[in-house]
Amino acid sequence: MEPARQRGPLFAAGLLVLLAGLLRLRPLTSLDLWWHLSMGREVRRAGARVFDDPTSIPTGHPYTDPEWVFDLLILGVWELGGVAAVLLATALLAAASAMLAWLLARQLLGPQRPWAAVLLAALAVGGSSWRFDPRPQSLFLVLLPATMLLAGAARVRAGRGRWLCLAGLVATLALWSQSHTSMVIGPVVALALCLPRGEPDPPWSPAQLLLLAGCCAIPLLGPFGFGVLDQVLSHSGSDAARHITDMRPMPAGAWWPVPGGSVLWIELLVLVGLVGAVRQRRLALGPLLLALLGLAMTVTAHRFRAAWALMALPFAAAALAHGRAWTEREAGPKLALAAAVLVPLALWVGEPGPSLRWDRTSVPVDATGAMDSLGLEGRLFNDYDGGGWLGWAGDGELQVFIDGRTPTHFDARRFFAARRAAEDVGVFDALHAGQRFDGVLIRRDQGLCRGLLEHPEWAAAWFGEQRVLFLPADRDGLRPLRHLAVCTDESSVGRCLAAPDPTPFFDEVERLRALDPAHGYPDRLGTALALHCAADPTRTTGHLEQARRLGPGHPDLARFTARLHFGLGEYEAALAALEDSPASDGAARDLELQVLRALDRPAAALPLARARQETLGDDSPAELHELVAWACASAGDLGCEVSSAVRAALLGHGPALDRLLALRAEGKLPETHQGLVAALEAAAREEM
Repeated sequence: MEPARQRGPLFAAGLLVLLAGLLRLRPLTSLDLWWHLSMGREVRRAGARVFDDPTSIPTGHPYTDPEWVFDLLILGVWELGGVAAVLLATALLAAASAMLAWLLARQLLGPQRPWAAVLLAALAVGGSSWRFDPRPQSLFLVLLPATMLLAGAARVRAGRGRWLCLAGLVATLALWSQSHTSMVIGPVVALALCLPRGEPDPPWSPAQLLLLAGCCAIPLLGPFGFGVLDQVLSHSGSDAARHITDMRPMPAGAWWPVPGGSVLWIELLVLVGLVGAVRQRRLALGPLLLALLGLAMTVTAHRFRAAWALMALPFAAAALAHGRAWTEREAGPKLALAAAVLVPLALWVGEPGPSLRWDRTSVPVDATGAMDSLGLEGRLFNDYDGGGWLGWAGDGELQVFIDGRTPTHFDARRFFAARRAAEDVGVFDALHAGQRFDGVLIRRDQGLCRGLLEHPEWAAAWFGEQRVLFLPADRDGLRPLRHLAVCTDESSVGRCLAAPDPTPFFDEVERLRALDPAHGYPDRLGTALALHCAADPTRTTGHLEQARRLGPGHPDLARFTARLHFGLGEYEAALAALEDSPASDGAARDLELQVLRALDRPAAALPLARARQETLGDDSPAELHELVAWACASAGDLGCEVSSAVRAALLGHGPALDRLLALRAEGKLPETHQGLVAALEAAAREEM
């Protein structure tokens, strides 16, 4: 094909690869990254891929790291540049996978169908992109298309070229065998792409066939050897795995297309293959087997949809490799270019923009700071999500009960014991009798939180926005939290308002701040208490300044600042502070209405008040209806004033009834409302 005609497809493919990489530059939220870093650290220390894991409470057997190559690589990336380097590496893997998908499609379709290669690669990227997180599957999704590309090249080449492809295939499969337990499908993928397709391929020599057959033994080089099949089956089919989100089989409802999801793109690839097979009345056995294998893997666990997208690509390519090249003329190039741009953009819907930051709320970072301050070491009962980070941060001084290595390291019994104990203090007591925990870190909304709060052997030592730390009540030097509400079934502000003296609440806030100086939650909590409970502007200002310094982007700060100014009578400053609050913050909008009323600005208050009425509907409070009545009165809208005042009066709002009585005395109350107002007046007198 002429170089000039190749420029367009090359540009489109390059754009697809670039967008595929940019799409994965998302804030770091991975829960598994941390235990992969821990395992990389332990592999380096032990100099082996099997070792006694110091980061977890002993399971009775050493840990065998099936992803040790990836774990070492990601540890090196982390040490090179931290969060930013990890996110960039993940984006590069996504871009590499997209490039390999395009090269594979171009190889299968031939040089005369470059736009078809771009189209199919875009659909494959649409189906696989969502699984690119800093975890071994990202490397798997690069090794998979690389294996298919090398196997396909070996099929069509001869002599030295085939030997080079086979050597590359062996190296790729060997790397795969040390990087991810999906290694078991590697030889199947390679053999499927090497199967003849009724075309005059160069003949294979006995030595080449022997080397190709030898690829089937490469998975046995992995850490589990012959036991790899058992590991794969236990990982994907156990009872524990079926309770872990991305290991569950595809539910029926998940097959329907959703915006920003992988559903649709893979199905389009398969549909292209099916339509082509029917029209051409021919099936390429190898590509068909790959597509069916990908489907079977997806039915087993929906995390494999990403692999299916790449495995279905040869099946779709077989449909476009013969017959009329509709993709190369008329609307075909435009469709391919649109797919290269629109598919990644569609996946971007609802996703945060390109970012190199870390969402620290995804794991208990704040808790580790507090545990360090308390000098906590030993065995920790924890929830599944936070275990990976706690093991990494504890660096062997803290052993977690469970993390994301379920069920390859932690069996189903421990997994379900953790789930039950997190909700039932009786189950926890039985577990503690055998394990003897030195601490408990759980979510504040879990049932165990309230159970341990009332347990004589445990005391709350610290809590943050999401989790609470309990320590043995007889621990030396422990000062339990007895006043603040550490579980989410109560409010610290509510407890403070009901207490005769707010001082102990503020003392505990200061202790939380001392334990956790790097995070802003104690300051925000102290600000809320000072605003609603202590009514002390000096104390409030101190908390607020500290909270603003530690977390300047927190959505509550603008509202807290405005409420402080409002309480001091600084109305203009309060209004200015509210400009930085999110439009969706209903409490901020209600405060803005109070400020506007204090400033006597009904024209500005009226549209905002009506918008709040529309948002709240039947849940609109009486105070809001009365405020609308005030704004309408100032605007000279009698009908609006009367109807809003009536709605407020019906909810028992005294000033609204007074407004209606004043209108009646002035002769402005419509005749249609006279009877209702008289009834409301009589009811109010009876209550007095």
